[in-house]
Amino acid sequence: MKTMRIILSAQTIIEYIEDQSSVSLAGAYRIGVGDIRVPITKVYNAIKKVDIMLQSVGAGWSVELIDKDTVVGPRIKIYNASNVSVNSSSPSVSNIGTSSTLLLWYLERSCVSLSS
Repeated sequence: MKTMRIILSAQTIIEYIEDQSSVSLAGAYRIGVGDIRVPITKVYNAIKKVDIMLQSVGAGWSVELIDKDTVVGPRIKIYNASNVSVNSSSPSVSNIGTSSTLLLWYLERSCVSLSS
């Protein structure tokens, strides 16, 4: 009798996208006001974790992770302190001291390998 052993392993790949303003995104990356897709540059089988840090914004701003799409990129929504979806450097929020919002995304790529 033959046996086969399957080993599932994954190498963690980290991709950093720094200082990305949501206003500068276009096409498939821009869904609506404050509703964007992270512009990934690598090929992913699965995205396990997305860490998003807003910089240069006032207190109370938040980010909602909508999905972890591996083709176009994870979808996120950005909200201001009033819980209104906004762009990171739109003129409507510049009067509260936000000239730009910088985003940092952390992505992990998982791969599966089989051996016998």
